[in-house]
Amino acid sequence: MLSNPTSHLRYGARNATLTCLLFGATPWVCASQVEPGRQSLLLAIILNGTSTGELLAVQRFPNGYFSASAGDLRLLRIKIHATLADTAPQVLNELPGIRVQYNEAAQTLALSIPESQLNAYAVNIGEANQTPDFSQMSAAPAAILNYGVYHSRAEGKNQLAGSAEALFTGSAGVVSTSGLYNDNGNYNGRKQVRLDSYWRYIDPESVRAYTAGDFVSHALSWNSSVRLAGFQWASAFEQRSDLVTVALPEFSSSAALPSTLDLFVNQQKVYSGAVPSGPFDIKSLPYVSGGNVTLVATDATGRQITTTQPYYYTASLLQPELFQFSLDVGVPRFNYGSRNDDYDNTLFAANSLRYGLSRFVTLESHGEFSADGLVNLGAAVAQGLGGYGVVSSAWSASRYEDYVGQKVSLNIEGRIAGVQMYAGTVRTFEDYFDLARVSNTRLARRNAPSTIASETEHWLGNSAQANIVDRLGLTMTPFDRLSTNMSYNRIVSQHDETRTLNFSLSRALGQSSNLSANFYSDLDHSGQYGIFLTFNMFLGGNINASAGVSRDNGITGFSQRISGVADQRQGAMGWGVANTAYQGRDDQRNAYMSYRAGLAQLRAQINQYGSATSSELSAEGAFLASGSGMFATNKIGDAYTIVKNAGPHVDVLQGGIRMATTDSNGSALLPNIRPYYSQSVSIDPATLPDGWEAAATERTSLSGYRQGAVVDFGSRINHAAILIVQDRHGRPIPPGYQAQQDSGEASLVGYEGQIYLKGLQARNRVTVDMGPAGLCSVNFNYDLKGPIQPLIGPVRCE
Repeated sequence: MLSNPTSHLRYGARNATLTCLLFGATPWVCASQVEPGRQSLLLAIILNGTSTGELLAVQRFPNGYFSASAGDLRLLRIKIHATLADTAPQVLNELPGIRVQYNEAAQTLALSIPESQLNAYAVNIGEANQTPDFSQMSAAPAAILNYGVYHSRAEGKNQLAGSAEALFTGSAGVVSTSGLYNDNGNYNGRKQVRLDSYWRYIDPESVRAYTAGDFVSHALSWNSSVRLAGFQWASAFEQRSDLVTVALPEFSSSAALPSTLDLFVNQQKVYSGAVPSGPFDIKSLPYVSGGNVTLVATDATGRQITTTQPYYYTASLLQPELFQFSLDVGVPRFNYGSRNDDYDNTLFAANSLRYGLSRFVTLESHGEFSADGLVNLGAAVAQGLGGYGVVSSAWSASRYEDYVGQKVSLNIEGRIAGVQMYAGTVRTFEDYFDLARVSNTRLARRNAPSTIASETEHWLGNSAQANIVDRLGLTMTPFDRLSTNMSYNRIVSQHDETRTLNFSLSRALGQSSNLSANFYSDLDHSGQYGIFLTFNMFLGGNINASAGVSRDNGITGFSQRISGVADQRQGAMGWGVANTAYQGRDDQRNAYMSYRAGLAQLRAQINQYGSATSSELSAEGAFLASGSGMFATNKIGDAYTIVKNAGPHVDVLQGGIRMATTDSNGSALLPNIRPYYSQSVSIDPATLPDGWEAAATERTSLSGYRQGAVVDFGSRINHAAILIVQDRHGRPIPPGYQAQQDSGEASLVGYEGQIYLKGLQARNRVTVDMGPAGLCSVNFNYDLKGPIQPLIGPVRCE
């Protein structure tokens, strides 16, 4: 989509154009003496030899100089000093390097301007994201219970498990607590365990999140997270899907004449459009990991100029001047998922900062502190490599008690000649500590047996992190439809070293099938390797089938699988059957079926391992109570929308896809909505019951994090009828005459004297204007509980 800043000159040209339209039809009529020696003109603009198709309101001085409003000149892409207001005049002849030529006969003003004095013409590929109007967002109070119930039976024994999350939402944010249940007492001898309890509030305009309670600290790519109970203040860009935080590639060039642009990314055309003469910028290139961008510019004379440059997309680089941060303060939590309230008694704190210095450089810093003596400080930088990739490095140093250490990481990733690669290493020196290791150390100290001679060496060894982590990977497509991937990993800890090699290959055999091969090997243990060969086929609809053979740690297996994948729509069904036969080991088989009902997601599965069988049943859903009613639905995600007054048993569409059906009260709940994003919610009018009509069939929903919006379609029963009206002589009133009800509803008489009336009451009066014959009226009764749209009459209009 072209962003054309010269399509409307807003300031002086608007008033001047109105004057022309009112007082004359030729440009020179617009010339008037505004003061002695000065003329007000409305002139066609020629920029660097090319007509812009725009009119510019100018003032002409006796010395031959011209002036125009700064705002109008900016719309022509002419660079004007930022301190000059849009309505302020700017003398054209005083601009650097400009030449002005006035043609009085043609009423044109030719401007010759160096490219350096022109702002680039912006070419935006695709529609720009629109910032939602958050003032229209409401957060009605609601209570929500997300639940999961799971039953399994194996070896004659039954087991019941469950999960639950209770939420209370409103304008002050969300309060949440969650937990697990298992009747076998798996949680340190207890049947239930609490997971997270917290309050969270997100301000979408400032893009900030505030959390109190249980949370996971934010970490950068080169450090670790810990579970804390306390307070967190952080950026919330992950909740604003309309905001692009990564530095998108841009393409800049210049056209001597108005030109047509064709843009190719990896030999695929993604854009075609026109640009005026002068510099231009292509923004918002597609999200492709990397490759070549080729621009073909064809000017008005047919001459073509082709430019090719590499570009690389990575989340490591932020948009220029974008700032992300996190501040985490709290006490560490131990034994998460097995104990309810196992918190330490020392205070931890961490902060992370990221800043986009430019499109090619992003700076990062991180700090960690603990009340028992940890100080950990670090910094990192990510540097773009001219469209070929990005290199990032980080360094941090720590002191904890008498232990000091450092951690260094270096990573490079990129794409060259169709080969995508990455390589990275992380090295720790001496006794490096961060909050994760301090937390493990304190837990190990607490649990260390007193009989150990050297407890210090024991807990220090148990808390040690990997000293060396090396990674290397390559991805390429050497032939058409053939892709390969290779990766190598090496992890060296205090007492062990692990090296693994992985290789995969995939070949598309047609539009609906492919063949893949995978290999892995543990390089430190001879004979520990695996080879997998799989054939996949798409059978149409949502059905996929696969067959494969494998050799894993000396055991050969043959597998077959066919499945139907369920989507998020209400009423969607999923199913699958799988069989794996092994040589020298028991075979495995399983079959499952799932159904997304309006009330919950249901699933049943049966498994066989050798001669042993087991079964699993599960139901996952939610209950919601709010001012709009009580709802039983599927699990509620990050946001939801309540549909009201849509009519009974009407299909509700989200983004054009049928996602729910209303109940007898005309209500429904859409449990998975993107927060802080305007989304279309509509109803299918073809499913409205007879006699019902909706005030609107489409609404826009805007919900906050874990909050719900309410959309009201205003559907109601339309008490309607067809009334057959005759004149005083018993003849049908001719078509075309206007009829009006006492309620104000107006309609026209149709053929055979039939009038369609709606909004009827028990007793009604209709007046027909018969032109020269005057007015006549008819009174009739209507059965509000009777049939839909009955035929009434004929009745006499007198």
